[in-house]
Amino acid sequence: MNIINMSGNKFFHLLTEFRNKDTSSERLKLVYQYLGEIMGNKLIDLLPAIPIEITTPLNETYTGVTLNVDKTLILSTFEDNELFAKKIGKSLPNVCYGHLGTLSPDKSWLSNQEYLVLPDFDDELKEVETLIFCKSVLATGCTAKTYIDYIINKFNPSNIFILSLISSNEALKELTTLYKSYNLTFIIGETDKLNENNYLSPGVGNVESRLKEA
Repeated sequence: MNIINMSGNKFFHLLTEFRNKDTSSERLKLVYQYLGEIMGNKLIDLLPAIPIEITTPLNETYTGVTLNVDKTLILSTFEDNELFAKKIGKSLPNVCYGHLGTLSPDKSWLSNQEYLVLPDFDDELKEVETLIFCKSVLATGCTAKTYIDYIINKFNPSNIFILSLISSNEALKELTTLYKSYNLTFIIGETDKLNENNYLSPGVGNVESRLKEA
Protein backbone atom coordinates (compact mmCIF):
# COMPACT_ATOMS: atom_id res chain seq x y z
CA MET A 1 0.00 0.00 0.00
CA ASN A 2 1.26 3.43 -0.93
CA ILE A 3 -0.08 6.86 -0.01
CA ILE A 4 1.02 9.57 -2.44
CA ASN A 5 0.41 13.13 -1.27
CA MET A 6 -0.14 15.87 -3.80
CA SER A 7 2.27 18.81 -3.77
CA GLY A 8 2.85 22.15 -5.47
CA ASN A 9 1.49 25.67 -5.16
CA LYS A 10 -0.77 25.31 -8.20
CA PHE A 11 -2.59 22.32 -6.75
CA PHE A 12 -3.08 23.82 -3.31
CA HIS A 13 -4.08 27.22 -4.71
CA LEU A 14 -6.86 25.46 -6.62
CA LEU A 15 -7.77 23.28 -3.64
CA THR A 16 -8.18 26.43 -1.55
CA GLU A 17 -10.58 27.78 -4.17
CA PHE A 18 -12.39 24.44 -4.10
CA ARG A 19 -12.93 24.80 -0.34
CA ASN A 20 -13.83 28.50 -0.40
CA LYS A 21 -17.58 29.06 0.06
CA ASP A 22 -17.29 32.29 -1.96
CA THR A 23 -16.13 30.49 -5.10
CA SER A 24 -18.91 30.80 -7.70
CA SER A 25 -20.45 27.66 -9.19
CA GLU A 26 -19.00 28.45 -12.63
CA ARG A 27 -15.52 28.94 -11.21
CA LEU A 28 -15.94 25.83 -9.07
CA LYS A 29 -16.60 23.74 -12.17
CA LEU A 30 -13.36 24.95 -13.75
CA VAL A 31 -11.36 24.41 -10.54
CA TYR A 32 -12.80 20.90 -10.27
CA GLN A 33 -11.57 20.08 -13.76
CA TYR A 34 -8.13 21.63 -13.23
CA LEU A 35 -7.65 19.60 -10.05
CA GLY A 36 -8.62 16.44 -11.94
CA GLU A 37 -6.04 17.14 -14.62
CA ILE A 38 -3.29 17.70 -12.05
CA MET A 39 -4.16 14.49 -10.20
CA GLY A 40 -4.25 12.68 -13.54
CA ASN A 41 -0.70 13.85 -14.25
CA LYS A 42 0.41 12.52 -10.87
CA LEU A 43 -1.26 9.19 -11.64
CA ILE A 44 0.52 8.91 -14.99
CA ASP A 45 3.88 9.26 -13.25
CA LEU A 46 3.05 6.17 -11.17
CA LEU A 47 2.00 3.93 -14.05
CA PRO A 48 4.41 1.57 -15.83
CA ALA A 49 5.89 2.65 -19.16
CA ILE A 50 7.86 0.82 -21.84
CA PRO A 51 10.07 1.99 -24.74
CA ILE A 52 8.41 2.48 -28.11
CA GLU A 53 9.92 3.26 -31.50
CA ILE A 54 8.05 5.71 -33.72
CA THR A 55 8.63 7.71 -36.89
CA THR A 56 8.50 11.49 -36.68
CA PRO A 57 6.97 13.75 -39.39
CA LEU A 58 10.53 14.14 -40.72
CA ASN A 59 10.65 10.35 -41.26
CA GLU A 60 13.22 10.03 -38.52
CA THR A 61 13.17 7.18 -36.03
CA TYR A 62 12.62 8.13 -32.45
CA THR A 63 12.59 5.92 -29.37
CA GLY A 64 10.26 7.24 -26.69
CA VAL A 65 7.98 5.75 -24.06
CA THR A 66 4.36 4.67 -23.92
CA LEU A 67 2.24 3.79 -20.93
CA ASN A 68 2.02 0.04 -20.41
CA VAL A 69 -1.54 -0.11 -19.11
CA ASP A 70 -4.50 -2.05 -20.39
CA LYS A 71 -8.07 -2.79 -19.38
CA THR A 72 -8.46 0.19 -17.06
CA LEU A 73 -11.77 1.14 -15.47
CA ILE A 74 -12.21 4.60 -13.96
CA LEU A 75 -15.11 4.53 -11.52
CA SER A 76 -16.55 7.61 -9.84
CA THR A 77 -19.68 9.02 -8.31
CA PHE A 78 -22.26 10.54 -10.64
CA GLU A 79 -21.29 14.14 -9.77
CA ASP A 80 -17.56 13.42 -10.06
CA ASN A 81 -17.79 11.70 -13.44
CA GLU A 82 -17.71 14.53 -15.99
CA LEU A 83 -15.82 17.24 -14.10
CA PHE A 84 -13.26 15.19 -12.19
CA ALA A 85 -12.87 11.56 -13.26
CA LYS A 86 -12.81 12.17 -17.02
CA LYS A 87 -10.15 14.84 -16.56
CA ILE A 88 -8.07 12.37 -14.56
CA GLY A 89 -8.31 9.77 -17.31
CA LYS A 90 -8.07 11.90 -20.45
CA SER A 91 -4.38 11.11 -21.04
CA LEU A 92 -4.66 7.39 -20.33
CA PRO A 93 -4.97 4.75 -23.07
CA ASN A 94 -7.47 1.89 -23.02
CA VAL A 95 -9.78 3.50 -20.47
CA CYS A 96 -13.46 2.84 -19.81
CA TYR A 97 -15.61 4.91 -17.45
CA GLY A 98 -18.31 3.89 -15.02
CA HIS A 99 -20.21 5.87 -12.44
CA LEU A 100 -22.52 5.28 -9.51
CA GLY A 101 -25.46 7.14 -8.12
CA THR A 102 -28.17 8.81 -10.17
CA LEU A 103 -31.36 10.76 -9.76
CA SER A 104 -34.58 8.85 -9.31
CA PRO A 105 -37.81 10.20 -10.86
CA ASP A 106 -38.61 12.04 -7.63
CA LYS A 107 -35.15 13.72 -7.79
CA SER A 108 -33.90 12.15 -4.57
CA TRP A 109 -30.25 11.16 -4.45
CA LEU A 110 -29.61 7.44 -4.68
CA SER A 111 -26.33 5.63 -4.27
CA ASN A 112 -26.46 1.85 -4.36
CA GLN A 113 -25.44 -0.95 -6.68
CA GLU A 114 -28.74 -0.85 -8.52
CA TYR A 115 -27.56 2.46 -9.94
CA LEU A 116 -24.01 1.44 -10.81
CA VAL A 117 -23.52 2.27 -14.48
CA LEU A 118 -20.70 0.30 -16.09
CA PRO A 119 -19.49 0.47 -19.69
CA ASP A 120 -20.46 -2.19 -22.19
CA PHE A 121 -17.21 -4.11 -22.45
CA ASP A 122 -16.56 -5.68 -25.83
CA ASP A 123 -15.51 -9.30 -26.30
CA GLU A 124 -11.85 -8.46 -25.78
CA LEU A 125 -12.41 -6.57 -22.55
CA LYS A 126 -14.09 -8.96 -20.15
CA GLU A 127 -11.81 -8.10 -17.25
CA VAL A 128 -10.32 -5.10 -15.51
CA GLU A 129 -6.58 -5.00 -14.86
CA THR A 130 -6.51 -1.61 -13.14
CA LEU A 131 -9.31 0.04 -11.18
CA ILE A 132 -9.08 3.79 -10.59
CA PHE A 133 -11.69 4.93 -8.07
CA CYS A 134 -12.14 8.72 -8.05
CA LYS A 135 -14.05 10.52 -5.32
CA SER A 136 -13.34 14.16 -4.66
CA VAL A 137 -14.35 13.86 -0.99
CA LEU A 138 -13.68 10.65 0.94
CA ALA A 139 -15.16 10.92 4.43
CA THR A 140 -15.84 7.48 5.95
CA GLY A 141 -14.91 5.33 2.95
CA CYS A 142 -18.28 3.53 2.92
CA THR A 143 -19.11 4.46 -0.68
CA ALA A 144 -15.65 3.48 -1.88
CA LYS A 145 -15.86 0.13 -0.10
CA THR A 146 -19.28 -0.74 -1.55
CA TYR A 147 -18.27 -0.20 -5.15
CA ILE A 148 -14.69 -1.41 -4.96
CA ASP A 149 -16.00 -4.66 -3.48
CA TYR A 150 -18.42 -4.96 -6.39
CA ILE A 151 -15.70 -4.43 -9.00
CA ILE A 152 -13.34 -6.84 -7.22
CA ASN A 153 -16.01 -9.54 -7.23
CA LYS A 154 -16.89 -8.90 -10.87
CA PHE A 155 -13.47 -8.25 -12.44
CA ASN A 156 -10.76 -9.00 -9.83
CA PRO A 157 -8.39 -6.14 -10.80
CA SER A 158 -4.67 -6.52 -10.10
CA ASN A 159 -4.14 -2.84 -9.26
CA ILE A 160 -6.35 -0.40 -7.38
CA PHE A 161 -5.83 3.37 -7.26
CA ILE A 162 -7.99 5.58 -5.05
CA LEU A 163 -7.84 9.30 -5.86
CA SER A 164 -9.37 11.89 -3.56
CA LEU A 165 -8.94 15.63 -3.16
CA ILE A 166 -9.85 15.52 0.54
CA SER A 167 -9.99 12.44 2.73
CA SER A 168 -10.12 11.48 6.39
CA ASN A 169 -7.44 9.41 8.07
CA GLU A 170 -10.22 7.07 9.20
CA ALA A 171 -11.18 6.33 5.59
CA LEU A 172 -7.56 5.72 4.60
CA LYS A 173 -7.06 3.34 7.51
CA GLU A 174 -10.29 1.46 6.83
CA LEU A 175 -9.64 0.99 3.11
CA THR A 176 -6.00 0.05 3.70
CA THR A 177 -7.09 -2.72 6.07
CA LEU A 178 -9.79 -3.99 3.72
CA TYR A 179 -7.58 -4.17 0.63
CA LYS A 180 -4.18 -4.99 2.13
CA SER A 181 -3.84 -8.04 -0.15
CA TYR A 182 -4.13 -5.88 -3.28
CA ASN A 183 -1.66 -3.58 -4.98
CA LEU A 184 -3.33 -0.45 -3.57
CA THR A 185 -2.22 3.15 -4.06
CA PHE A 186 -3.86 6.29 -2.69
CA ILE A 187 -3.34 9.71 -4.28
CA ILE A 188 -4.55 12.27 -1.76
CA GLY A 189 -4.72 16.06 -1.70
CA GLU A 190 -5.28 16.77 1.99
CA THR A 191 -6.71 15.00 5.04
CA ASP A 192 -9.45 16.50 7.21
CA LYS A 193 -10.87 15.49 10.57
CA LEU A 194 -14.24 13.78 10.90
CA ASN A 195 -16.65 15.63 13.17
CA GLU A 196 -19.34 14.03 15.35
CA ASN A 197 -21.67 13.81 12.33
CA ASN A 198 -19.04 12.09 10.16
CA TYR A 199 -18.59 15.20 8.04
CA LEU A 200 -15.12 16.34 7.04
CA SER A 201 -13.89 19.42 8.86
CA PRO A 202 -13.01 22.07 7.74
CA GLY A 203 -14.42 20.34 4.65
CA VAL A 204 -15.92 21.60 1.40
CA GLY A 205 -19.67 21.45 2.03
CA ASN A 206 -22.02 19.73 -0.40
CA VAL A 207 -20.10 19.90 -3.68
CA GLU A 208 -23.10 18.84 -5.78
CA SER A 209 -25.23 21.67 -4.39
CA ARG A 210 -22.43 24.21 -4.76
CA LEU A 211 -22.00 23.30 -8.42
CA LYS A 212 -25.69 24.04 -9.07
CA GLU A 213 -25.88 27.34 -7.25
CA ALA A 214 -26.58 30.40 -9.40
